[in-house]
Amino acid sequence: MRLCAQVSATASIIILVQAAAIASPVEIDTFLDMLVYEPFQQILVTIVATNPTDTQIGLSFTSSYQTGYMIDGVYDWAADKFFAQAHTSIIIPAYGSYTRQFTHSSGDYFLTPGPHILDGYVVGYGSDSVEFTVIPEPATLSLLGLGGVLLIRKRRSRKPS
Repeated sequence: MRLCAQVSATASIIILVQAAAIASPVEIDTFLDMLVYEPFQQILVTIVATNPTDTQIGLSFTSSYQTGYMIDGVYDWAADKFFAQAHTSIIIPAYGSYTRQFTHSSGDYFLTPGPHILDGYVVGYGSDSVEFTVIPEPATLSLLGLGGVLLIRKRRSRKPS
């Protein structure tokens, strides 16, 4: 079961919608192109729905909104998107899979340095989480190091000899 945040266009009210996963043997896996990123680096998100059975499986959706991802339970890729309200479906052959890729950039949602959790999901069928880390870019680390050295020098120069 997964919680999605849905934002009303007219009233900026956040409503939590509980989407129960449909009983299905489909396995959901989420992959990232790397596990460590710099703050402005793009992230390639891959969501794979795999059919482990010997018969084809059909996934049915009430709109064109089929897959997406959330970061830290705060940013939902789908929150500012428009989806056609037409019934859609995906057929996954026996022992086959369906893959969807997204490119996340800092313009979508800026990621501060530190650990993060990304949940990739197939709407109504399940989700999978992956952890990744954003590290400060080398220039930021250099400035922090230089600042530390300057503080130590300043303290030493203030001590009476």
